[in-house]
Amino acid sequence: MIPLFTVLIAVACGRSNFNSAQDKAALANESKEPPVKYVLKMGDQEIAIQEGKAVQLEGTFTDPEITLTAEPHRVFPYQGISFKYPRAFTFEADLGDETYKNWTLSGNDFKIMYFVMEDPLTPEAFSENLVSEFGEENCTVEKASPLPFGSKQLSGITLHASIVGNPIVMDIYAIPHSDRRTRLLVLQDNIDDVGERSAEGKSTLRLIEESSQLQP
Repeated sequence: MIPLFTVLIAVACGRSNFNSAQDKAALANESKEPPVKYVLKMGDQEIAIQEGKAVQLEGTFTDPEITLTAEPHRVFPYQGISFKYPRAFTFEADLGDETYKNWTLSGNDFKIMYFVMEDPLTPEAFSENLVSEFGEENCTVEKASPLPFGSKQLSGITLHASIVGNPIVMDIYAIPHSDRRTRLLVLQDNIDDVGERSAEGKSTLRLIEESSQLQP
């Protein structure tokens, strides 16, 4: 993570601090990291299992051969969207209260950030706030390529920035939802020496496009 980046994202969202212990307790479920799921193979049976949950196998077995394999991905399930992401990504949940929520899923080069807030904020305004912090001389902004997400094509803004000499790109998309809260999906990637996005970013983006769903 780039130094001070978390602070700058908070500025871009116009976020205030919320410290209510009661609010944090109420949001405890959404603070849980999605579990790793496994596939248990015994004989000709394959069963999906989850840590801490019991499963029942049918039949009688004598000296069975058992294979347990971890799924290569987790499933993010919160606040009206779901998608698969690599299981090795770290998970952070910043749940101040019901007026502001933010999840960050981080790989080595690629980050997925999801913001849900009461205040109206467009991708354009989000990027403008970041440009004012990074400096106009360090940024360029353009229309983002549409992102297939569930049954929708998401539109948004792409921000190219150089932060302390480190080039990054951020795709900022608005997530539609019936409750009219602001929902922004921000995909941040590192740029290599020849101007290409990372291999991790490209593969994770494909995984999101193939697995994403919008919930009512």
